[in-house]
Amino acid sequence: MEEGKCDIVKMNRLVFLFSVDGVNRTALNKLLFFVDYVSAVLKKNGETTTNDAYYKKPYGPVPESVGVSRIFLTEKGIIRENKIERKGQYPEYRYCLTDRVYNNKKGLDNIVETVKRDLDSNDIKSFSLVKEKLSGKSASYLSSFSHMIEPWKSARYDDKLDLHGDSSGDWYKAENIYELIKTGEYEDYVEKNRYAY
Repeated sequence: MEEGKCDIVKMNRLVFLFSVDGVNRTALNKLLFFVDYVSAVLKKNGETTTNDAYYKKPYGPVPESVGVSRIFLTEKGIIRENKIERKGQYPEYRYCLTDRVYNNKKGLDNIVETVKRDLDSNDIKSFSLVKEKLSGKSASYLSSFSHMIEPWKSARYDDKLDLHGDSSGDWYKAENIYELIKTGEYEDYVEKNRYAY
């Protein structure tokens, strides 16, 4: 796949899968980043699950095409967006499955398995690891964690992040974030480094 050209089908699949349990918009952006980050480590060829471009924003990496997926899935009646107003704060946007999809007669588990069929084994491994280890974390926590990782650390705001790395992949070997996530040691790492950035 051409670098920077998002695999929108896979992006749609991931947005759907994270919406099964409900997800905050900022958290969704970070979870997608971590899936692509982990898949780049696992594939070792510079490819990521979605191949989407990510940009450095104040609350962490944001995938370029996630809005297209959210709109598509919302218009198709697959997910719904809930806007939660909070006094004196920005509204929070949460995504979850529509009742029609959640209560589907085929069974939600069958739908989830069907959706996963478009993902290869490394994509499934990346998604499963991120879902298991990170999906229960707050958007603030995930943002803090994403701020500690190259290529986010060295980029300027609004810069495109290089998730493909160079041929040696030094940017992800240096901190071995994948191993921290896999072993669960990321929690200590985040707590020690949370306010350093």
